[in-house]
Amino acid sequence: VDAADTPLTTTGDIIYSSSGSTAARLGIGSSAQVLTVASGIPSWATPAAGGKLLQLVSATFATQTTSSSTTYADTGLTATITPTLITSTILVMIALPINKSAGNSQNGVYLNILRGATQIVEVGHVILYTGTALTNYGIASFNFKDSPATTSATTYKVQFKNEAAAAQVEVAPGNKTCTMILMEIGA
Repeated sequence: VDAADTPLTTTGDIIYSSSGSTAARLGIGSSAQVLTVASGIPSWATPAAGGKLLQLVSATFATQTTSSSTTYADTGLTATITPTLITSTILVMIALPINKSAGNSQNGVYLNILRGATQIVEVGHVILYTGTALTNYGIASFNFKDSPATTSATTYKVQFKNEAAAAQVEVAPGNKTCTMILMEIGA
């Protein structure tokens, strides 16, 4: 195509065939736009926001917390995030050092994850459960996805309890560090 015969007017313009061999101009798009095609015609568009990491919040807790109760108690591990979009999901990642003392062969640790006062997920029994009365140490590590459907400050916290009251369980034994990471993912 001869430069004098093109419809180009601005640096970054694109020439495309609008019908047959007729040249047409597509003006340059805005910063961060992507080239798309609909019904054979190119255009510029803002890329979809889905799947993007919008923010990350982390929290740690390193004070040993002990219980011999079968009722949930707070571990002390909490984190608060304020979602920027009502359609966002929150990926919650947790790692807790846990110790089960000797005393009951049926003892295991249950964990309860709450968003505010609402239970989101309960993980239990198999954590440190061995079928023996021996002391057992480990790290409970798990991830889950939550859809809080809000743009208000949202607090997540972890609770724990014994399966059998005859033994003791500890979170952050020896003041080991527990961690929680909250990641807001755009829808």
